[in-house]
Amino acid sequence: MSPRVPPPASAAIRTVSGPLDPASVGAALANEPLLRAARPERGNAGLPASAVAFARAPVSIERLGALQLGAANHDDETLGPGEADGALRSFAASANGSGRPLLVALAESEPGDPEDADSDRASSLTRLSEESGVAIVRGELPLGGAAPDGTGVVGAVPPGDPAGCARAAHAAAAAGIPLGLAPAASLGELRVALDRIAAAGLPGTRVLVTGAGGLVAAEHAPGVPGVGVDPARFDALLDLAEERGAVLCFDELGRIPSVRTVVSDHDVALAVLRAEARGLGGAVVLSARIRHKHRLGAWGGAGLEFVHQQFLPYLARLGAPPGLLTAVGGSTLARFLSVQSPANGVAA
Repeated sequence: MSPRVPPPASAAIRTVSGPLDPASVGAALANEPLLRAARPERGNAGLPASAVAFARAPVSIERLGALQLGAANHDDETLGPGEADGALRSFAASANGSGRPLLVALAESEPGDPEDADSDRASSLTRLSEESGVAIVRGELPLGGAAPDGTGVVGAVPPGDPAGCARAAHAAAAAGIPLGLAPAASLGELRVALDRIAAAGLPGTRVLVTGAGGLVAAEHAPGVPGVGVDPARFDALLDLAEERGAVLCFDELGRIPSVRTVVSDHDVALAVLRAEARGLGGAVVLSARIRHKHRLGAWGGAGLEFVHQQFLPYLARLGAPPGLLTAVGGSTLARFLSVQSPANGVAA
């Protein structure tokens, strides 16, 4: 498989612990918040007492069923350094020595998030990387029009904000680093965002499109979820990726299927094979995008290790060639993250 994103002549990945040789990367995940502060708790006006009590209770095995079905819980939405450390160590163990494990930790911002939620994020990610051995690429939104120091990716950038996309693209181009888009609401919204980014001077080959599964989900009717991947939508997404050179991230892998599941892990596996059949297997990266505590291995979930321990072997059983498994497992992401190496050398 030919590389979709060729690295610079003198390339390195900017991690929180310094530059990293792309060739040294093994298992890699493209979109993991890793640290997350829960939104402020609201009052209980209009809510049943049982719902309020559940929302304020700690995550436990007795509550996993309701949490998997989407019940709101403050503790479940909180991912601190302790949870992240355990998750990273499990991920590192799952890599089986096949190179340095790596993940991209994109900052997430939602209405109502505490303003100081990410105040010590950089130092926390650096400490987590050093203690777990996992290379972490930190993603942040621009501050004052510039990418914060130590940032390896600008993002996650809301695609529904065209002006914000332009500012983020200017910051990424100036810093010489790629950009990660937050999940888009539609293919139309994604196209507009990519137009603004290109007009701002950042090529599509430097753009990571997260939430690909949501963009190709089937519908019974407009706004009514169906089951599986809509072939026409998926072909349209592949057309857009091929046209712009963007990298597509299928994330949220490893969720327990339920009656609410539209795009399953099996559907994603078939989509990856379809991309490969079109010659676009090198345009795909993967992640678990764990945003809730109950999805971590310590609380009964599949954890960060799911992609490489379970999904890739399943993809192989469906007929994926070794080159595709290597690409989606880490090498495509490593090339995408590669930027011009600083003068002080590259760490292995």
